[in-house]
Amino acid sequence: MIGLLLVEATQNAKSQGTDSWYEYLLRAFLSYPLNQAFLFCGTSKYEREYKRPDHRFISLSKAQNINRLCRPNTFNIFANHPRLLSVPTSSSVNMKSTTLSALGLLLSVGPINANPLQSLNPRAETPIPGYTYQGCFTEATNQRALINKTYIDDSLTVERCAAVCKNYAKFGVEYSRECYCGDVLQPGSNSAPAGDCSFTCAGNAAETCGGSNRLDVYQKNPPPPPPPAYTAKGCYTDDPNNRALTGFSTVNEALSVELCAAICKGYTYFGVEYFRECYCGNTLAPSSQPAQAGECNSPCSGDNTEICGGASRLNLYQFN
Repeated sequence: MIGLLLVEATQNAKSQGTDSWYEYLLRAFLSYPLNQAFLFCGTSKYEREYKRPDHRFISLSKAQNINRLCRPNTFNIFANHPRLLSVPTSSSVNMKSTTLSALGLLLSVGPINANPLQSLNPRAETPIPGYTYQGCFTEATNQRALINKTYIDDSLTVERCAAVCKNYAKFGVEYSRECYCGDVLQPGSNSAPAGDCSFTCAGNAAETCGGSNRLDVYQKNPPPPPPPAYTAKGCYTDDPNNRALTGFSTVNEALSVELCAAICKGYTYFGVEYFRECYCGNTLAPSSQPAQAGECNSPCSGDNTEICGGASRLNLYQFN
C-alpha cells in the first residue's frame, strides 16, 4: 500500500525559521529508507511537542487503524519516498517564506503517480447493490444529517451500515466507525468536497467511511417497475365473418387498451379494433395475419392518445 502526501504552497505566509515543523518533516523523511511509509501526527501548533522523531513517526506495519492514531484536527501524513515531499514545481517557492499544509491522503495499490503534487481525489465510493452513492455531506444544523437510527461499530464497513439501514431510504458512514440511517437529509446538511470524506472504514481499510463531521451518503434505488402485463404483437387483419379472437367481445364507448386488457383478463390474447371494439381469446384464428402498422389508425374512443385498431384491423396483445 502506497501513501501519498498532497501538499499546497501558500504564498506570502509568515516567514518561518530553519527549525519550522515542515522543514524538519522534510529532513526527517530523507533519513528513512525509500519505499517505507510512516505516519505523522501534528500541526504547527504542536511544533515543539512533536519535535522528536519517535513521537512523529509510526511505522505503517504497526498502524491497525490509522485514522484513530492521531488526535482530531491533526495532520495524518504518509510518505514512502522523500521526493513526494518536495516543493511544487509549478512555481519557485522559498521554503523559509512558505507554509506547507496537508490537504489530504491518497491510499492506493500500484505505482506512484508521476506527479505526486497533482490534485487527486483521495477517496472513492464503495459500490453497494441497490444503492447509489450521493457524495460527501456535512452534518445538519444542530443535529445529525440522518436522524432515524445510529449504529457505532469498531468493525464498521459500508456494507454493514447498508444492512443496518435496510429499512430506510438513505444511510451514511462517518468517522470510520459511525453509521446513520434516515429517509431524508436534515436541513443544513450540504454537499462537501469529496476529499473531506477520506477516513478509512474501521472494518475495512479499502473502503472510505466519511470524515470528521462528514458523511459518505448512499441513497436506496427505487424498485424496478413491474414487468408489463401484456406485450403488443402488432396490427393484424380481422374478418367480420371469421373473427381473429372468439372468446369474448364487447363494444365500449370508453374503450382504451388498458380497459380491454382488464375485460379480457384470464385469456391469452386481447385486441382492440375500430375505436371501441374489444375482443378476447386463447387462440388466434389462422385467417388473421399481420398487417401494415399504418392500417391500425383509429384512436381509442376512451383515450385518443392510444390506437384501437382500424376498420377490420386489430391491435393484438398477448398477456405475459
